[in-house]
Amino acid sequence: MKRRVLLNNEKHRTDVPYVEIGGVKWATTSLITDIQTGDNYFADLPETFGSMFQWGRRYGAPSSVKTCQTGQMTINQGQDLNNASKLIGNNWSANPGPYQYAWCSETNSDRYPTLWTPDKGPYDPCPDGWRVPTFEELGILYNAKYKVRENLNGVDGWYIGDSREKSMFIPYQPNMSWSVPNLDSTFLALLPCVLDTDRTTLYFAILKSNEFQYQRAFMSSGGVIRAVKI
Repeated sequence: MKRRVLLNNEKHRTDVPYVEIGGVKWATTSLITDIQTGDNYFADLPETFGSMFQWGRRYGAPSSVKTCQTGQMTINQGQDLNNASKLIGNNWSANPGPYQYAWCSETNSDRYPTLWTPDKGPYDPCPDGWRVPTFEELGILYNAKYKVRENLNGVDGWYIGDSREKSMFIPYQPNMSWSVPNLDSTFLALLPCVLDTDRTTLYFAILKSNEFQYQRAFMSSGGVIRAVKI
């Protein structure tokens, strides 16, 4: 993974060039949380790994995190920068229900579905002028006409878009599928979005087998965010 070190007085990028795919303006790089300062910023390069964001959380865990933990946290605990590196999941169940693996202990509260919203909820991690995509917007990537697997500067991934000129590179990188103890290696690219009307999260994913998925995910799923411009 490539990650540039900031020079003195240099700031993280809070804006980035976009590419228009299906009428939506997508960030060309992934979102990263600086777990020391709490800044969420855009990576400099398309192939740089982003942080892993669980649904509704303000901060993402570094891509270097290799395991997740059992248990749950309150909304306030989940938004605490001190817990940014803690990916929370629970053991597999044959009949999990929509919240079986949720990181949050307050899934039934009125506050819970407002964490990320289509009009940029209070804990949307994207910089000003950007927001987490909706499920419908992720569907644009799933149905994109142009999908080509390539290696960019030593990083494997996919170009996805309307054409080669109107596409973005999404690298294969670690992500959290749903349960413990280890992060999932099946989904090599996992993009979360805002809640659906029935309060389940959904995702667009690229599998190791080169399959593309566009469907519901459990509430503990954590993946990289490609922001859309407001």
